[in-house]
Amino acid sequence: MLKKNAKTIGLVLIILVAVVTIVWVAPRETNAGGGINHKVTVINDSGSKCKVNLSKDKLVNEDWVGVVTISAGDSYTFETGSLCPCCLKGQYYDAANNVWRKLLTKNVGLGNDSKNCDCTAACWDSTWRICRKAGEGYTQVRDYDFGFCR
Repeated sequence: MLKKNAKTIGLVLIILVAVVTIVWVAPRETNAGGGINHKVTVINDSGSKCKVNLSKDKLVNEDWVGVVTISAGDSYTFETGSLCPCCLKGQYYDAANNVWRKLLTKNVGLGNDSKNCDCTAACWDSTWRICRKAGEGYTQVRDYDFGFCR
């Protein structure tokens, strides 16, 4: 009797693990059949071209979508499928000095600015503008003078 119960418990555990894997992991890793597709739109109001990258949450760590260059006045929409957007980072082109300056990184979940990407997944769509965050009135542009605003 005890042996039969042990087999039943073992089978139930195997089935439970399979169900959790299918329900939790598979939807986070794929976007088959046109399910959830999170979108993050970035509008470049900086006056110069910018390079932007978006990270998306994975089960263990974050995964970067890929760098895109957005011309001044243009926009770009990142699509992360069912994975939740996490963090925006990028660079601003300082044409006067022919150099790329770092943008303040944006945690899209909490809305915090930082110099590093602290990921808090935002499982919803959002829109951000590249804007001046510091150094108003200065002619010289420095790292982190620009970042992401609502």
